[in-house]
Amino acid sequence: MKRFSTALFLLLLATSLGAAPISVQQAQNAATRFLNSNFSRTKAPASQLNLVWSDAGMETKSGTVIKEATFYVFNVSEGNGFIVVSGDDDVYPILGYSTRQSFQTTSIPSNVKAWFEGYQQQINWIREAKPAVSPATKDAWTALERGDLLLKSQSNLLNTALWNQTAPYNNLCPTVSGEKTPTGCVATALAIVMRYHEWPDVGEGSHSYTTQTYQLPLSATFNTNYDWINMPLSYVSGQYTDQEASNVATLMYDCGVMSDMDYAPDNSGALTITAAQGLVNYMKYDKSLQVLLRELYTEDEWDEIMKNEIDNNRPVVYGGENDQKEGHQFVLDGYNADNYYHINWGWGGLANGYFLLDVLNPEQQGTGGNSGGGFSIGQNAIIGLKKAESSSLYQDILGYQAGEDGGVQYNGISTDDPIVANSNFTVSFGIIFNFSIREFNGDIAVALVDNNDNIKEIISDIESTSIPIYYGIAGSIPCLISGPLSPDDKLCAVFRSSDATDWQKIRNGSDTAGEIEVSDPTTNETIEQEKAVSVIYTATGNVEISSPVEILAISIYDMDGRLLKKQQANNDFTISLPIGTSGKGVYIIEVSTAKGTSTHKVIKNK
Repeated sequence: MKRFSTALFLLLLATSLGAAPISVQQAQNAATRFLNSNFSRTKAPASQLNLVWSDAGMETKSGTVIKEATFYVFNVSEGNGFIVVSGDDDVYPILGYSTRQSFQTTSIPSNVKAWFEGYQQQINWIREAKPAVSPATKDAWTALERGDLLLKSQSNLLNTALWNQTAPYNNLCPTVSGEKTPTGCVATALAIVMRYHEWPDVGEGSHSYTTQTYQLPLSATFNTNYDWINMPLSYVSGQYTDQEASNVATLMYDCGVMSDMDYAPDNSGALTITAAQGLVNYMKYDKSLQVLLRELYTEDEWDEIMKNEIDNNRPVVYGGENDQKEGHQFVLDGYNADNYYHINWGWGGLANGYFLLDVLNPEQQGTGGNSGGGFSIGQNAIIGLKKAESSSLYQDILGYQAGEDGGVQYNGISTDDPIVANSNFTVSFGIIFNFSIREFNGDIAVALVDNNDNIKEIISDIESTSIPIYYGIAGSIPCLISGPLSPDDKLCAVFRSSDATDWQKIRNGSDTAGEIEVSDPTTNETIEQEKAVSVIYTATGNVEISSPVEILAISIYDMDGRLLKKQQANNDFTISLPIGTSGKGVYIIEVSTAKGTSTHKVIKNK
C-alpha cells in the first residue's frame, strides 16, 4: 500500500450509464458468449464457468450493505482464466478477463481489492445518479447478446517478471514483532520494471531515513552490481538458488529504501513521487521521467500516453488511491485495441489479466480532463523510464486544483473584468500545484493563444516563482492585450521552467477552468469564460454552492455511491444546504445547472 502525504486527489471520471441490475444467470450467459466469441477453444457451455466472486450482501467501508452485485467474477474451468462481468447493464459489460489462470478468492491481493472497490463505487454511483447511457455501452450489450462482442487485435504483451512481496523478495526487509515485513507494492512494481530494462548496471550514492510507523532507522548504499541475468522472471519454490534469492532481495530492499518505504507487518507503503525521484537520484534513470495524474488529461490523451509507453517497450509503473488515502501500485505491460490494459499486479502472477482502467465510457469525457461521479481510484503513472542521457532536462508539470487560499475560492483561471484589446484587466488563477519530481523554479504568466494553443502574445507581467513538490500557489495578475483578437482566441496561464525556453500551458481537470474563451472581439464584448461551479464545505457544516449560471438541482452522495439528499433549485446562483447527519468523510456533490452537470468532492471533518 502507498500513502500520499499531501492533498487527496480523487479522479472525476466521465459516466455513460443508467441502471438495470444483471442477475447471476445473465452474467454467466454474458461471460459464456464473450468467451466463445473471442478465444480459440471448443465452445464452452455456461456450466464450464464457475461463479467465484460476487459482492451482493457484502458491507462497504461506510457500513452500507450491497443489495445487488455490482459485478461478478467467473472462473473458466481447468484454470483457463477468468472473466469479470458488470452487475448492471448500463455499465460496459466486460470489466476484465484473463486467459491464463483462475481467480483465487482465498488470497486476493490488497491492490486488486482496492481496484475492485473502485469498480463498486463507480457502479453504485451510476445506479443512484442514473446518468445517460452511452451508445457504446448499449451497443456492447447488444453485441454480447448476439454473441459477437469481438475483441480487436492485441498489442505485443511485454514480458515482465511475475514477482511478489514475500519470500524470497522480502528476505532483507526489516522485521517487526518477529515478522518479516512485505516489500511493498511500490518497491515490487519498481523492481519488476527495472528487471525488464535490466538497468542500472550498478547504482550510485546512498540514502538513510527513519520509517514513519515503527521508527526503524534504515539505510542503503546503492553501489550494487545488479545481476539481472540471475534474477529469474518467476521464483518457484525449490527451483531457484540462494544467490538468485539474494539478488532479488537486494534489489527489492534498495527500491524500498530509495522510496522511503514505511515498512509494516501487514503492508508497506511509499510515495510514488519519492520512488520516481529515487530512480533518477540512485538508479541512473533519465531525469525527464514524469509522474502523471490522470485527472489532468482527457481520456484520449491518457490512452495515447499509456499506449505510447508500451509501444516503445516501457512498461508503466501505475497506481491509484481511494478516498481513505489507501493506494496501490502495479505495472501496465500491455493493452488491446478495445482499451483493456494488461495489469501485472505484482503478486506472483495472481489475478494478472486485462482490465478496464475505469467502468465509465470515454465518449462522455470532457475536453479539460476526466469528469463524472468521482468514485474511481485516483490514478497516476510513472512514464519515460529509460537510461539517463546527458542532454536530458527535467520535465516539469503544473496543474490546477480547486481550493481555497486566503479566504478566496479558486477554480482555475477566471476574471470578473470586461476584456477588450488595449484595456487593462485582471486575471485570477489557482490553485496551481507543482506535480513535478523536483521543486519548480521558473516563470508564470497569462498568454493569449489561438485555437491550436499557439501563443500569440504574453499579456501579463512574467512572475518568477518557486513551488515545492505537491504545493500550490494562487493569485491575480494585471493583463493587457496589445494585438488584434480573433474569435477563436483564448486566455490561459502558462509556465516556463528556469532551464527551459518554451512556455507550457498549466493543465486542468474537470472541476477547474483552464482557459477563458473569446466570444466576439470584433464588437469589444466581454470574453465569455468557462467558470467552474464553486463548492465549499463551511465551518457551519453546510455546503456553499455558487455558479455563474442558474442552478437546477443538487445531489449529495457518500463514497459508496449512495444518494443521501437531492434538492431542486429555483434557478438560483447560490445555494447553501447541510450534508445532513452523516459522519465524517468524503462526499460527492453533484450540481446540475442550465449548462450541464458537474461533480465535486468535499471533506466533512466533524
